[in-house]
Amino acid sequence: CDVPEYCNGSSQLCQPDVFIQNGHPCQNNKAYCYNGMCQYYDAQCQVIFGSSSRNAPFACYEEIQPQSDRFGNCGLTNKVSDILCGKLVCSWPHKRLILRTNLSVFYTHRRDEICVVTYRGDG
Repeated sequence: CDVPEYCNGSSQLCQPDVFIQNGHPCQNNKAYCYNGMCQYYDAQCQVIFGSSSRNAPFACYEEIQPQSDRFGNCGLTNKVSDILCGKLVCSWPHKRLILRTNLSVFYTHRRDEICVVTYRGDG
């Protein structure tokens, strides 16, 4: 999603940062580019929760995002087209709880998946 910049030899200044248009598919059509980064949900879940976590199924988003609280969506209506607007929802394949300092975790169970979303707080 981020295009490499090259010096053109006519200026000592760096070329402007250029990236692929937002919304362009990446990661074998499993994600989309946004501001130069491939927003691949599986990778984001793995950074937060470890290598066995993945992006949650759509049913988890349908359960969590309409809550419109600190764990839920971005404030838009609860239409299906807005479901992915809010927080990242990940699957949690373990029986143990997620214990991290200053991190609230919301769990729900949908269609044989444990779905998790986090909130770090305001402070």
